[in-house]
Amino acid sequence: MKNETQADISTEELAGPQLEERERTRAALYEEFKEVSSRDIKAKRHQSIPWVTETVRVQTGNFVGELTYDYAFKDGQFHFQTVEYKITRLNGQSGGNKANINILLWNDVGGYTQWGHNSPDAMWQDGLTHNYPNAQVSLREWGWTTVWVEFIFDKSGGDPRKSTTKQYVRS
Repeated sequence: MKNETQADISTEELAGPQLEERERTRAALYEEFKEVSSRDIKAKRHQSIPWVTETVRVQTGNFVGELTYDYAFKDGQFHFQTVEYKITRLNGQSGGNKANINILLWNDVGGYTQWGHNSPDAMWQDGLTHNYPNAQVSLREWGWTTVWVEFIFDKSGGDPRKSTTKQYVRS
């Protein structure tokens, strides 16, 4: 059951006092946690893994999406974790804040080993960088792993999509 003092900070459309309360709550949370980086938190948890940081970027129409993640090959595994994302609307593009980021990893270990992660239908498109420490996995690997990232941008009518892939080879 929801605590009566807890504000509703969902992405549902609100009006009047509910909208004002949600904005006050978001502003207070932002001020409290704006200096906290998921990269710092993860660094403390995974100090023994030699992480490499990568940012992938896609653009379609008036939308640009960026996802930053860390990856590493260690002990016969490919380690992957998301760090942050940024989605920007260009040229006055309208749209809400219900974008999506979908991720798929695969490699060849006696067939394909796959792992997928779909974000909540609530990714912000405000041009700011947001922490996103939600997706983590370690897969057995035999030399290479492919990372596929798809952005689904939120706008009225059909939501445009754009994806990219990166293949990583153990050196």
